[in-house]
Amino acid sequence: MNAPLRKILGPVALILAAVALNPSSVHAQTQEPRPVLGGHRLIWNPFTQSPYPRTTVRSLTGGGIFTNVEFFPSFDLGEDVTVDAVRGDLLFAELEFEYMHQVQPWLGVWAKVGGLARLGTDTGGLLAQGVTTIVGYELGWLFKVYESESFVLSGTAALSNDGVTDVDLLRWARGIVQEESDSTLTSSGSQLRARGGVRGAWGINSMWGVQFQSELGYGGVGLGAGNNKTFWDNAGSVSLDLHPDTGVPLGFV
Repeated sequence: MNAPLRKILGPVALILAAVALNPSSVHAQTQEPRPVLGGHRLIWNPFTQSPYPRTTVRSLTGGGIFTNVEFFPSFDLGEDVTVDAVRGDLLFAELEFEYMHQVQPWLGVWAKVGGLARLGTDTGGLLAQGVTTIVGYELGWLFKVYESESFVLSGTAALSNDGVTDVDLLRWARGIVQEESDSTLTSSGSQLRARGGVRGAWGINSMWGVQFQSELGYGGVGLGAGNNKTFWDNAGSVSLDLHPDTGVPLGFV
């Protein structure tokens, strides 16, 4: 999914940005398994992605857990009564499939489907954070603008639509206590967004490389009416490929 969705499930990015191996991919037989720029084989990652319009099929899975998160701090009720802090665990999961087709050496189109989920794994997490799921698709175009021996820059244009479902037990219970007639356990909505931007990469040498991405867009960024906003997302990554010097097929991003 795109950057606004990752912000909704923010902390999962910290878990996934660790050791990065090239995800499962199928490439045209006439192409290199991974693009080489300045002697460096670029390592794909879901945050900066590839600036090359190439025929590829990718699958991405990820997950993580935050343990002992303090959702509400402890507080005192009178002199001798203390309410303990509410703590719990949060589980994150992601699944994504993408196909890009190279229309021309300078132009590629892609289609992507995927989903994200966040939920509490115990009573504290479920009460404080509930369950959030996001399922959607994306269509996009990637066109190469400039390429040299060690640097490449491409432009992007994309349209995405995501369905978001949020189960909030605490909000529902509060509404019952306050006798609110519109209190609901589940809320849902769609997020339609259009955006455009650039992707780039720089191959420093055979071991080190840099990738970046910047996108400006407009569309839904939350649940509820009137949630359309303009957003600007930026990402950068540094990659280290150990294979050229050690022969070990392992990379870090």
